[in-house]
Amino acid sequence: MPMFGADIAALRGLARSLRRTERDIETSHRRLAALVESLPWVGADHDRFVDEWRRVHSPALTTIVADMSQASSRAGYHADRQEHASRRS
Repeated sequence: MPMFGADIAALRGLARSLRRTERDIETSHRRLAALVESLPWVGADHDRFVDEWRRVHSPALTTIVADMSQASSRAGYHADRQEHASRRS
């Protein structure tokens, strides 16, 4: 008889991996932001560069971090649901 359902350990491992990656991206984002904001550079090119960082790249990284957090939570939720379902079988 085939097994139905998810591998609980794999889902929990995925959730942990997503959380680690989320933290790594968040840390990199903070470091990059500090570097961009402290560039010893003056002029229109600098202003355009910093503006693009603030408008495009920084928000994109913030979105990625939020998406990774949500994916981690969902993987954990599904692991819990699968574990609960397996106990009832």
